Amino acid sequence: MKEHTRVVVIGGGIVGAAMLYHLTKLGWSDVVLVERKQLTAGSTWHAAGGYSDTAATTLDTCFKGG
Repeated sequence: MKEHTRVVVIGGGIVGAAMLYHLTKLGWSDVVLVERKQLTAGSTWHAAGGYSDTAATTLDTCFKGG
């Protein structure tokens, strides 16, 4: 294991994975992603893009922020 890194990304959800991806696309090589269990095991898996199918109408969905 390395003793030095430029960036430590905490959390392997959509935001953490995207940050790591884009840092590596920019050429950063000393980056590490730390996840407690497995990738997307936290809140990402049940976010579903903020879509709510419990609203009665499309207008209700808009008011709920979906």
